[in-house]
Amino acid sequence: MTKKYYISKNDFIEQKQNEIVKIVDEIANNIDYDIEIIINKKRTLKQNKSLHLYYQLVAEALNEKGLTLSTLLENNQFDLIITPEIIKGIWKSIQKSMYKTISTKDLEKSQQIEKIYDVMNDFLSEKFEIYVEFPNKDNLKKEI
Repeated sequence: MTKKYYISKNDFIEQKQNEIVKIVDEIANNIDYDIEIIINKKRTLKQNKSLHLYYQLVAEALNEKGLTLSTLLENNQFDLIITPEIIKGIWKSIQKSMYKTISTKDLEKSQQIEKIYDVMNDFLSEKFEIYVEFPNKDNLKKEI
């Protein structure tokens, strides 16, 4: 019989992963069944906060340049201010085309988020000369 344990992969577990494996090995030597540890590599709550802060910062940067929805999306006829929700929709469109997922919950922790960010950043910098750094643990504390 195999027992499965699901662990959320956060910074603590990443730093302590080798120690956890040694402890589990010691426990496993004293029991009659196999242990399988499955580490969840999905995005964390902090990354979700960073994503939403990023949507807000991008919307603010575009609005400060005087851009509207019709200039951001060429096929759009509406002259509306750009909101974080609009930026989130653009992010999700990129995400869906790259990874066939709709929810940011389904993104792998950093690799997929970084790749989508790179596509979004290239688009914003090439088309509108805007660069917005992706929030990290240092600048996330300042903004929230």
